[in-house]
Amino acid sequence: MTNHMVIVSSFKIRYNTYKKYYEVRGTEDTRCPYCGGLLEYRNSRTRERLNKLRKKTVYLLRRLWCACCRHLHTEIPDIIQPYRHFGSSVIQEVLDGGGETCAADDSTIRRWRSDFAGSKPDIEQRLKSVYARETDSHAPLTTETRTLDGIKRTHLKWLSFVMKLLICHGHRLCTRFAFCPGLAVDKVTDIGKPGKLMEKGGRVYDETKEDTG
Repeated sequence: MTNHMVIVSSFKIRYNTYKKYYEVRGTEDTRCPYCGGLLEYRNSRTRERLNKLRKKTVYLLRRLWCACCRHLHTEIPDIIQPYRHFGSSVIQEVLDGGGETCAADDSTIRRWRSDFAGSKPDIEQRLKSVYARETDSHAPLTTETRTLDGIKRTHLKWLSFVMKLLICHGHRLCTRFAFCPGLAVDKVTDIGKPGKLMEKGGRVYDETKEDTG
């Protein structure tokens, strides 16, 4: 039984005051990236995320089971970057040439940029594959807005968009950038008592403990 992932951009978050973590629940119609089967809740696991000041926030993520192909998927909100401790917005800021206020080590920032540069050709090919599947065409990808650089110009959260696009189309992420096993520490746990909810911007957040990383 292999553990994979699905990324969601629409989700609810609530703070569990007893367990002191944020419970995440996707609100999208999520299906298995490999067979398209319906996903059912199996259990949960915790995941840490750092903002640019290295403030740690713990999230409780659902693990969803596909009865058709027997894959187990962790449901990851797009604010979390797969296999990285820092959030996707922090890493994207660095890749866009910023990151002066990021508390990550200089060596870490250099590695992010180097790994992404090395992974870019592979990501481009994967985007072409996704586009060909969506259009039922084997023609080369020529539309500029469909390339990685085009996506960066047209999507404010381009890094999260690309990660979701690839993962939810069943791509096994094996490039150097952000896909090194063992960098994220997860553990299976049970959901504790619910915390206080406050709706904000179409999602549900804790009233005073919203993470800004």
